[in-house]
Amino acid sequence: MVKKDKLLTWALPIISLFILFLICEAALRIYILFHSQIDFESAMKNLPPIVDNQPATLGQIIRPNNDPKIIYELRPGISVECFGAPAHINAQGWRDDHNFTLNKPSGTVRIIGLGDSYMFGQGVAQNKNYLSFLEEGLNTKFPQKHWEIINTAVPGYNTVMEVETLAQKALRYHPDIVIIERIGNDLDLPNFIYEPDNWLDFRKSFFWGFINLKGLALQREFCLFDAPVVIKNGVFERFENNPKKLPAYCRNLVGKGPYKKAFYYLKFLSQKNHFIVISLLTIKPGHQNSFSYELSKKLGFYTTFNEVFDPAKDISLALNKNDRHPSEKGHMIIAKFLLGFMESEKIIDRFLLEK
Repeated sequence: MVKKDKLLTWALPIISLFILFLICEAALRIYILFHSQIDFESAMKNLPPIVDNQPATLGQIIRPNNDPKIIYELRPGISVECFGAPAHINAQGWRDDHNFTLNKPSGTVRIIGLGDSYMFGQGVAQNKNYLSFLEEGLNTKFPQKHWEIINTAVPGYNTVMEVETLAQKALRYHPDIVIIERIGNDLDLPNFIYEPDNWLDFRKSFFWGFINLKGLALQREFCLFDAPVVIKNGVFERFENNPKKLPAYCRNLVGKGPYKKAFYYLKFLSQKNHFIVISLLTIKPGHQNSFSYELSKKLGFYTTFNEVFDPAKDISLALNKNDRHPSEKGHMIIAKFLLGFMESEKIIDRFLLEK
């Protein structure tokens, strides 16, 4: 009888804790069920707070976009310090100090830039990215025309998102030239996409995760979180680009199939809207870059590899040894290279000869 009483003494607290655990687990799953159904309008009303001209993370300066091939975009009309440098986003959602008219001014050659953090100018001051330097160089050297560049680059974007941005947002500005930048991760999933938690997934405990992460897992913003990654030998290698390993809603963003489709779409848009495409490869061709390089040439785009930007040989071209985004010096030499390429390919002459 004594042994039975002792057993009950130990068993009752354990059973009570187990029941409490189940109740908490059920409560969290109900919370996730409703939280995962957050609509677009609610997400837009609950963006992360920012303070003008104060430091902000990338997650704070972006917001959802309801186009499934864009996913997120820069928050318009903000001025913050991001990546250690001042950044102003104009009312149209581009990193620029002024807004652009839809109607192109007479005598203007308008260029649209499509890219990610390299073209955006991550870590460098406003107007110190290579498109700003290119615009300055064009207007200085060829004042017969007014050269205007709209930089639509957003950190984390891949090629599918860039081309969709052109189609849905930038074509209305009537570009004469489109410069699309390509780096080593353009076939991968962007950094700010996540798979919503499935409340019916019984392979893991949400309550245990809540305890371990101190509730952080429940504070994720709408579609703005780390993407699935590939780890090799315990080290980050890249963001996932295998559609079979990704949520169904973002499989059309990654891999060679969607990439190729995006480039053919870009070709179609260029023919329909009569603009020139310059395809700039920032990273030396290799692996998937060779595929994109050859595809670009096949489609008749002006295609070049930016061979002057090589931080491995000159670290001053990058922000630092741990961050290979271009420094201000790096952006300057990219702009100079791009200007030289446009001259040698007679791209500039085509517009100077126009009346």
